[in-house]
Amino acid sequence: MTVPRANGAELDTSSDAFGELRASDDLLRRPELVLNRLQDDGYVYLPGFWERDDLTPIRAEVARILLAGGYVAPEHPLSMVSVKPVDIETKRKISGGNAVVREFLREGKTRAFLDEVWGTPARALDFIGMRIISPGIGTYPHADIVYFSRGTPRLLTGWTPIGDVPTDLGGLILLEGSHRNERLQRTYLTRDVDSYCLNRRNAEKYANNEMRWNGAISTDFVRLRNALGGRWLTADYRQGDLVLFVMNMIHGSLDNQTDRIRLSADPRYQPADEPADHRYIGDAPILNTVAAKVGRIC
Repeated sequence: MTVPRANGAELDTSSDAFGELRASDDLLRRPELVLNRLQDDGYVYLPGFWERDDLTPIRAEVARILLAGGYVAPEHPLSMVSVKPVDIETKRKISGGNAVVREFLREGKTRAFLDEVWGTPARALDFIGMRIISPGIGTYPHADIVYFSRGTPRLLTGWTPIGDVPTDLGGLILLEGSHRNERLQRTYLTRDVDSYCLNRRNAEKYANNEMRWNGAISTDFVRLRNALGGRWLTADYRQGDLVLFVMNMIHGSLDNQTDRIRLSADPRYQPADEPADHRYIGDAPILNTVAAKVGRIC
């Protein structure tokens, strides 16, 4: 087994530092228990939530775009063997303009399942992120609340592998128990990536997005776990799996130690009748641009 790495460092894989996500596929038939599991664990991992073949058209559409741009080897595009790193504009095009992804993840089975979980109609935010991760370093540890704090606190992130994602391909990892950390509740989890201090140096640069905080709590996965406790949790994900987790759950991704591109999507869901974060709503959401900036006295 390849030793898992995060931001270039090998992770401690001893039993008190690293483990597997708790599978909650039993809750597919008991949606009324999902909220309790989310409160306890901070996440629910639902292996085989979709039929495997249901996601193949999404993977095929992304592979077509990547092949046209010369990013993947032509012999078998669905394998997504990397030829060169995918540039940011192509990533934005795929993430913002993929109607197949939006229709499947925003209007399909997940929303119907969450209707039952909440006992009220659910909705997805209009923006659905696509992760096209080339070989190399993964995503720094963070909590989604620092990006999505201007709507209902009942927002959930969904993470869906579009293709099998074994550990060495750089899948999602969650820090066990981090959603209950009281120190984080008073510090890091109160922040907003689009908020800046009017009365501090470089305020104008932050207002114009010339300078910005990327939302990460750390770049060192090992030191962060040592400080907060718990284990880094992951799985050998299969196409069709779904992970749902709360906004204050610390998570990131392992490094991609293969020669292939990792493809996943991360929609967000909430009760439809509760306030939605305006940054991610509409046909052309403003996201984390200058239009989202809010100045305050610190």
